[in-house]
Amino acid sequence: MLGSYYGLSFNPFDKQNAREKDRFLSKDISEMTSRLDYLKDTRGIGLFTARPGMGKSFALRCFAKCLNPNLYHMEYICLSTVSVMEFYRQLCSVLGLEPRGGKPGMFRAVQEQILYLYKDKKQPLLLAVDEAQYLSTGILEDIKMLMNYGYDSLNCFTLILCGEPHLNSTLKKPVHEALRQRITVHYNFSGLSDSEVAQYILHKISCAGGAASIIDQAALSAVHSHSQGSPRLVDNLMTDALTLGAQMDKKVIDTDVILASVSSQNLGQEVPDMKYDCILRHGSHRETWTGELILLGMGDGWYEAEINGRGTYFHILTGRHRYGNYLCIPNHDVGCELSDFSDIFWNKERIGSLMRKVDAVTVATGLVHLPAMASGRLKN
Repeated sequence: MLGSYYGLSFNPFDKQNAREKDRFLSKDISEMTSRLDYLKDTRGIGLFTARPGMGKSFALRCFAKCLNPNLYHMEYICLSTVSVMEFYRQLCSVLGLEPRGGKPGMFRAVQEQILYLYKDKKQPLLLAVDEAQYLSTGILEDIKMLMNYGYDSLNCFTLILCGEPHLNSTLKKPVHEALRQRITVHYNFSGLSDSEVAQYILHKISCAGGAASIIDQAALSAVHSHSQGSPRLVDNLMTDALTLGAQMDKKVIDTDVILASVSSQNLGQEVPDMKYDCILRHGSHRETWTGELILLGMGDGWYEAEINGRGTYFHILTGRHRYGNYLCIPNHDVGCELSDFSDIFWNKERIGSLMRKVDAVTVATGLVHLPAMASGRLKN
């Protein structure tokens, strides 16, 4: 069994073994929990953002476990890239409603159920939406109507939005001003500090019946250096360290073991990204700004990437199909055919028919650089 070499009854760094009662109360978890405690009675919207793997979903789970089910009705939705209709179907499902009557019918049913929980059952709804960076403009608009409809001066439920940091940029758009004004609490995760990483590791080792002496101080610091304060990366590193340390016959996990784990996890390889110039011409006037392209993944004829520009985030899937190129931007409900990636003029016009011109320029210009970035990654 993994960890038995070091006297552990189980692997405490395995996500499957994570128990609410064994949670490590980091600064981030404490800050989020205190804000949720306040929000549950004041109601309104809470916004919590963090890089992937920082523990916000686990914090939500712990919070839900501590709620009195006689006083609150909490539901949880984890989004992928969903349409407005799919969002309503998920919402109906968690609230025990039949998803029928199209969008208007589902909207009324959800709103009536929220009122019923608040007024009749005296169990106001707390709705947690995880991976909220995938909320499209259409869904955010409907959330605003859901919170306003029929009871503008009365907060009947609590909405908890959890997502990656670019969710902040999305909500800063003028179109979301009314929704943003309803945000009561807001917190951005900062990650585990150096001392917290050490405390986190030793806490988990203790929960599995292990001794602090199985890892030395230098190794603890090395984990922080290579994990960027992410609990998930710490867990991954330490899981490998337990295996590799035993294979190396190391009675104490030291920096050699951690560096071997880093190599195994490929944490030394940075995610390819680049900055580029965007230009939009209005007659004789020229508007410029900086775009950012981050390559997330690639395969045979396809790419997945993030593009950022002027405070707007685009999660793109693009590549070749049998008859040409395609582009899909799920978090903006956009999809279309493309010319060659180098044909910025045609692509800008095509994308611009579906979204703002400035956004079309950001995306089309980023696509120009995508094959070269991917080629560089392959060479590495």
